[in-house]
Amino acid sequence: MSPDTHLRLRLETLRQHSSGTATAKSQPDLIVSIAMLDIADALGDAEAYLAEYRDHSPEALTVPAIAAKVATRLTKAGRAEEALTLLQAADPTLRRRRTGAEAWCDARLDALDALGRSDEAQAQRWDFALMELSSRHLRDYLKRLPAFEDMPAEEKALDLVAEHDDLEEALWFLLHWPEPHRAARLVLATPKPLNGDRYYLLAPLAELLEKRQPLAATVCLRAMINFTLKVARSKRYPHAARHLETCHRLAAAINDWGGLVDHRSYMLQLRRDHDRKRGFWSEVPKTIIPQAEAGVKAAGKGVVEKGGKGRGLQGISAADTKNASVQPGLW
Repeated sequence: MSPDTHLRLRLETLRQHSSGTATAKSQPDLIVSIAMLDIADALGDAEAYLAEYRDHSPEALTVPAIAAKVATRLTKAGRAEEALTLLQAADPTLRRRRTGAEAWCDARLDALDALGRSDEAQAQRWDFALMELSSRHLRDYLKRLPAFEDMPAEEKALDLVAEHDDLEEALWFLLHWPEPHRAARLVLATPKPLNGDRYYLLAPLAELLEKRQPLAATVCLRAMINFTLKVARSKRYPHAARHLETCHRLAAAINDWGGLVDHRSYMLQLRRDHDRKRGFWSEVPKTIIPQAEAGVKAAGKGVVEKGGKGRGLQGISAADTKNASVQPGLW
């Protein structure tokens, strides 16, 4: 008996022992179902694979990820039209499901390409790339364009990415494209502070921007520093100190701070608000601390002259802060 014949017999035996209902399955039924799918896959039997869901769990075929698996096998079996029909019923946009959307899109692209419907496939790549901010689908779209059409299309796409509703996803896309100029504009234009807890995004983004966009890089670095100190995340103090040292280095390359406080004023603000976080300051290179301390002492001296009593690092008034160009509302 050949291996294929043996597997087919095993498949039929498993079918006979399955409950055959579309209701909630027992654990043995689930094991049987998985085995049946594996056997169908081993045989390259797209019909058997489809039948397992169609006959026993038809509702599963409306789940994008599962529909994608079945459709991929149908397309490989030369049944691309059926694959498209199956996928249509599981369209993630109809149910606002993002889970499995990428696999669904890829399965649909395979079916469209198999049918020679290249224009529809290109439209699918463009729509998905900009809806889900998928760099892979955008690159696939661009490489299929005629010569000299790819660059204008890329510029248009990146402009649309920068207008995406989700700031962090847009920055993540621009980081990995990479597209530092648009990323910098996005960082500087956002009306809300960046979430400094997103170190996995902001740290590499600051590294990308620091050479040609030092102001935007500084915004990213300060966001991480501010978050770390605000919530007293002591395990991140060494990283925050390193970010502060980078800010100190980048300050020399910034001529126009725009709406951002300059580095000296920012250091003054940190010493005012977080002077007691000794664990952090012990990590900061001493070569950059005196600048801030000098500013604080100068501010304290001015207070003594006006009020007759020094208030130390914690006692700088709102007026002193204003004179030092600090804008607490920005951070």
